[in-house]
Amino acid sequence: MDFRFYLAIFILGTWILTKLKVQRHFIVFLFKTTKGNFIIEWIANISPGFWKFMADVGVVVSFGGLGGAYLSKHGQRKSLFVVELFLSAGVLCFIFLEHGFYYLGLSGLLLVGALISFFKAKSQLIDFLSATALIFLVGVNVFTFMGVEFSAVKYLILAGSVFGLPAIVLLGLGLNASAIIMQTSTIPGVSPLLPASRGGNVGVAFPGYDIFIPWWYVLIALVITLVSHELAHGILARAQKLRIKSTGVISVGILPIGAFVEPDEEEVKSRPSIDKMRLYSVGSFANLWVCVFAGLTYVLLVALIAVSMQVEGLEIVETIEGYPAHGVLTSGTILYEVNGKPVNMDYFFPGVTPGDKVNLTTDRGLIVLDTVESPENNSKAYIGIYSQQKVGIRQDFIQIFPWIPANRKSIILYIKSVLFLLTLMKWIVFFNFNIALVNLIPMTPFDGGHMFRELLSAFNISEEASKNIVVGVLAFTVLLFLINISPLGVKIAGSVI
Repeated sequence: MDFRFYLAIFILGTWILTKLKVQRHFIVFLFKTTKGNFIIEWIANISPGFWKFMADVGVVVSFGGLGGAYLSKHGQRKSLFVVELFLSAGVLCFIFLEHGFYYLGLSGLLLVGALISFFKAKSQLIDFLSATALIFLVGVNVFTFMGVEFSAVKYLILAGSVFGLPAIVLLGLGLNASAIIMQTSTIPGVSPLLPASRGGNVGVAFPGYDIFIPWWYVLIALVITLVSHELAHGILARAQKLRIKSTGVISVGILPIGAFVEPDEEEVKSRPSIDKMRLYSVGSFANLWVCVFAGLTYVLLVALIAVSMQVEGLEIVETIEGYPAHGVLTSGTILYEVNGKPVNMDYFFPGVTPGDKVNLTTDRGLIVLDTVESPENNSKAYIGIYSQQKVGIRQDFIQIFPWIPANRKSIILYIKSVLFLLTLMKWIVFFNFNIALVNLIPMTPFDGGHMFRELLSAFNISEEASKNIVVGVLAFTVLLFLINISPLGVKIAGSVI
């Protein structure tokens, strides 16, 4: 079935929905109900104090040292102290891995003693500095452990330590905007999610990037992302005794894209700043937790694949018109070797420069192609293919577990199921992480815009100055967005002209 069939079903289903008594904004439908409220109420009542504490953790994760200063100002220093203990534990883990038990014990005594002294000082400035320093130490150690040079990410770590995740996003957009202005890059820093098709599959893509996501992964990942986000808002609202007017499902046409929770906005406005900050912070924080769980599941699945499967080659999904592979390689061709070496999904042509010939060993014989420059990096060789790994079951795995059905259909089902879950976890992490970051950007209507206003209340800033800061940050953010999306505008204008 091609894209036109799915489009026809979408249009027909959407037309039917317009005839029903459903709240609608163009083709966005809101199916409201109060029947799901009891679930949120039950979860919130398990431990209201725990949910409030998790929201406080979300404040520090979102705004770094400034988040710590906010908690200090609004009487939540105990929550901040616990957060700093966990950060200290992270630092001590790296000290142990690097230096052993002796330095672990000595550093532990010094860190705990310092934290207790800071807590007794009851100083907002000290709380800000201690939270910033601990986040910075954890960030440095994490990147160092991953093999990333500190000098390459020091500004990102410093910005995140002081200002939190929004600063990392804005700094990244700023660096990319600078590269676009200096004409050293044509890669957009911002790209919309648009419908697309590839290899007979319908899905979405990000213009300017070689990213295609089949629609079934998009649907599942987006539902999990939005449900977890809104559920967290609902749980925190009820933990703080805020009334929830309704819950429901939101869809674009007939495609459900998530859930929503509708608190009483007038009641929210009347609450103290800390209550509002907690309510706004938990959505993105919940998405980050989903990232953690999906990431751990991904690691477990990779371990399962390592012991049960083996890569037999790369399967050609589709070729790109205008490039060497088009018309030579066909969909379904299995590629085993490139220039006599096993294929590498991460770097296809090691040691090959654009213009060189490559010998491709496939299930259909030896094929020789000339390479050209990659559209993303003119120093890399390219032939214009989309591919996926071709995987088989390891024979020793079948021998270890002889009771597992070893017929062809069972093996294919097992491989497809594990690979489907592995790919799904990847896209769940992708959507949750990116939506969490975007949602923290300090501009309305994102939660980050509301949080930024509350954050300013932690400092001795007049209301007029606070408004000017909010407007200034908003204008700067919009400017960054426009510059980062400009390469797409130039490309579209060029194609039209």
